[in-house]
Amino acid sequence: MEIKQIKAKKIFDSRGRLTLEVGLQTEGGIFPAAVPSGTSVGIFEAKSLKAAEAIKNINEVIGPALKKKKWANQKELDEFLISFEGTPDKSRLGANALLAVSLAASRAFARQEGMSLFQYLAKIFQGTAKKISLPKPCFLMIEGKRHAVGFGCKLDVQEFMVVPQEKDFGRNLQMGREIYQTLGKFLGKEFGRRKVKKGLEGGYSGPFKKTEEALDFIRRVVAEIGWLSQVRFYLDFAASEFYEEGKYKIDGREMTVEETVAFYKNLAAKYSLTMLEDPFSEDDWKAWRKLKSFSELLVIGDDLTVTNPARIKKAAKEGICNAVILKPNQIGTVSETLEAARLAKSFGWQIIVSHRSGETKDDFIADLAVGCGADFIKSGAPAPPERMAKYNRLLAIEKQLVIEENGGHNFFAF
Repeated sequence: MEIKQIKAKKIFDSRGRLTLEVGLQTEGGIFPAAVPSGTSVGIFEAKSLKAAEAIKNINEVIGPALKKKKWANQKELDEFLISFEGTPDKSRLGANALLAVSLAASRAFARQEGMSLFQYLAKIFQGTAKKISLPKPCFLMIEGKRHAVGFGCKLDVQEFMVVPQEKDFGRNLQMGREIYQTLGKFLGKEFGRRKVKKGLEGGYSGPFKKTEEALDFIRRVVAEIGWLSQVRFYLDFAASEFYEEGKYKIDGREMTVEETVAFYKNLAAKYSLTMLEDPFSEDDWKAWRKLKSFSELLVIGDDLTVTNPARIKKAAKEGICNAVILKPNQIGTVSETLEAARLAKSFGWQIIVSHRSGETKDDFIADLAVGCGADFIKSGAPAPPERMAKYNRLLAIEKQLVIEENGGHNFFAF
C-alpha cells in the first residue's frame, strides 16, 4: 500500500476541547481517524501532545516520512512509526499523532484486503477472520469524581456501570437503554430535574453523597424492571484520584489499605459486584496484592497497566489482575494495542476495550473489540452521540455476522 497524502486538522471532542482528525489517502480512497483523550490519565500512559503540536507533527514530520513508500502491512507501518518517533513514551511526536495515523492506516489496509475493519483486525490478531464474537457492553449509569458535572456530587468512585448478560448485542443495548432512561426519570423525581446533570461520558451526576447511595438507586431501578438476575454490576474506582500518602479517601473516610479492602469486600457482597476496576492507585503494587483473594471477581487494571505490555507482564507476575482495560491512546499504535491484548489472553485474562472521557464519533474501538475477541466494551452511557457511535457500529457488525451466517440473505431487509 502506498500512502499518497496525510493531512491532519483540528476538531473538538465531546468535552469541547481540541483534538485531531487525520485523513490518509491511498489508491483505495481517503481514510479518516479521530483521536480521543482522557480526563483521568494514568501517569504511565504514552504522552499525548497538545492538538496543535500533534497536527503540526503529522503534517510536517510524520506525513512526509510515510508518503510515496510501499507499506506491506499494519505491523511494518507501526514499527516504523515507533522507531521514527524514537522515545519510550512517545513524547517527541505525541502518542495522539502516531495513533491517528495508525488508525487511519488500519482502515486503508482493511480496504486493500477487501475486509471489514473488524475482520482485518481479527486476521492480524489471531490469523483468521472466521472466529468472531461480540463483546458484552458495560453501560455507564452514574458518574463521580472528576467525571461528575454540577454541584453537590460527593461520589469518589468514578463510574457506576451495568452489564446485561444476554447473548445478543442488540438485546443488551435495549436493556441498557431502558435501565438508563428509567434511572434518569427516577433520579429526576428523587432530586428534582435541575439537580440531575450528565457527566463527561453521559452518566447521571447528582447530589449523591456516598457510594452505596448511588448503587442503591441503580439496583432499585434494575429490580423494578425485573432484571436483577440478568444484569451484573461494575465499578471503576479510578483509585489514584482518591489516594494520598498511603491512604484512600472514600465517602468522607480516610482508610488504610486493609480498611479499603474490607470496604470493597462489603460492597461486592452487598451489591453482587462482579467487576472492580482500578481499586487501588496505579503504583501501589503492595495494595493490589491484597486483592488476590477476590478470585470470584474480575479485578481490572487500567491506570495500573495502561495498555502497556511491560506493565501487563509485571501485573501478571504479581498475580494481581485477571482482566485488563485496552485503550489505544494509552500506547499509541494499533499493533501495540493488539500485542497488549494478545499478552493478556496468554495469561488467561479477560479484556475490556474502552473509550475515553473526551471522545469523538470515531467508532474504531468497536471494531477493535470484535477483532481482538474482547469480552467487554466500555463506551459510556447509551445516549450521547459519540458513545452511541460505538454501540451502533457493534449493532451493524452483529447484523453483518447474521447475514453471513445465513448465506448472505439479509433477514433485516424490510
